[in-house]
Amino acid sequence: MPFCILIPSIVNINTCFSFDTRFNLNELKEKHICKDVKKKFKAIVLRIGKATFNIYENGQVIMAGLRTEEDCISSCQKLGELLSSDEKILHPIDFRITNLVLSGCFGRKISLENLHKEIRRSSANGGRLSAEYEPELFSGLRCSLKNSKRRITIFRSGKFFITGVKNENDSNEIFHLSKSFVDFVENIIPIK
Repeated sequence: MPFCILIPSIVNINTCFSFDTRFNLNELKEKHICKDVKKKFKAIVLRIGKATFNIYENGQVIMAGLRTEEDCISSCQKLGELLSSDEKILHPIDFRITNLVLSGCFGRKISLENLHKEIRRSSANGGRLSAEYEPELFSGLRCSLKNSKRRITIFRSGKFFITGVKNENDSNEIFHLSKSFVDFVENIIPIK
């Protein structure tokens, strides 16, 4: 049975950058509308549009919530302008993407039990994928490249999420490898 694949698209970008300064988090909290200071990590949470920033005392910032690199860079600059003072203009430094989250759909239901068995069998014979599937704890099959942080989580509905990649090209390898297993398993034991 042929099926349509929705190519993975970016749904979230996590980035990390810093400012060449230390922050007084209590002062920032008073000046801006922020969530409470996180005591354990000494950070405040600030939202600008769709971007969420965790701002730390040492000048480090973690940002999430955007879908393009251009939007991330623009939001970093906006945060710098917002946090700048008359004495010091802040510019983001060491900007880097730390994780992309991509989402897609295989376009049909997937037999996670059969897919899990096939990946485990292949893995025992030197295959490149490993899989975790415990439906009592989590409804998706977590599949990763051995010795890698790249992961695809596949759901029975056919939807999937790819994490642990830093650019879209990195996601291609795990996506195509997983797709080949889905094709193989579904041709042997199709979903009813």
